[in-house]
Amino acid sequence: MGWTDKQVDYRIHDVNNNQERLVEGAKDLLALRPNIVVATGVVEAEAIFEAMKNTPPIPVVLIGVTSPSELELKNRFHASGIPVTGVDNGHVELTAKRIELLRELFPERQSVVVLYDPRLRASMLALQKANDAAQQFDWKIEPVPVQNDRDIANLRSRIFTKGESMLILPSYYLELKYKEIRDISFKTRTPVMGLYETETYAGYTASYGISYFDQGYQSARLVARMMTSKDNSDIPFEKPDVVQLKVNMKAIEQLDIAVSPIGMSYSEKIAVIRE
Repeated sequence: MGWTDKQVDYRIHDVNNNQERLVEGAKDLLALRPNIVVATGVVEAEAIFEAMKNTPPIPVVLIGVTSPSELELKNRFHASGIPVTGVDNGHVELTAKRIELLRELFPERQSVVVLYDPRLRASMLALQKANDAAQQFDWKIEPVPVQNDRDIANLRSRIFTKGESMLILPSYYLELKYKEIRDISFKTRTPVMGLYETETYAGYTASYGISYFDQGYQSARLVARMMTSKDNSDIPFEKPDVVQLKVNMKAIEQLDIAVSPIGMSYSEKIAVIRE
């Protein structure tokens, strides 16, 4: 946060992807009476909101949330008198650009299989953006719902053509299943565009968005502002300061497919696959 004259005590609560313990973990965190709370995702933000219903409001900064205004998340906090701001990761708004970049990178693959989670509002908003862009630019897309292990099994048995690629839409389930989707990509020799650079380091062909590091770096500025502002009740959410296209050259070697030099000119190259 850039402070050199203050002592900052950080308390990190991690429920290890156990969704059932989120609200309980949030209550444990609030019991410590921190000056400010940082939540790293929509489901975490929902847990903080639920846990704060019977406690005095504490300022909240949200990281890794998608379209907080359209999801009514911001309004719910404000209606309860809880000061809130954060970094909108831009996943919904970047959907059309991700399709465009996929087509630029792999011009022989003009059909995009769009993986989405029908349970999540953010995923459905992104799907609408994909449909709107497809209609506007005459792109061919095929939406495929993926919300459980059966859907992953169906995707694994799907026959992909040489003219197809895959696009991941926002979904904590799809984010958790990145290894399975990567392996499907390798097996079927189908390029896949993800949301985060960590997915690209793990073997996705490409990603376009803001990194976890950059979200945290940007949110630190908002934490400092929330804690020092005389009126922190209406500090606006920010769009990503930095979005980057990352392409994994090792993954492309694994797929043994052609990639466009023009598309690559927009990218930062990665040359490793991490488990």
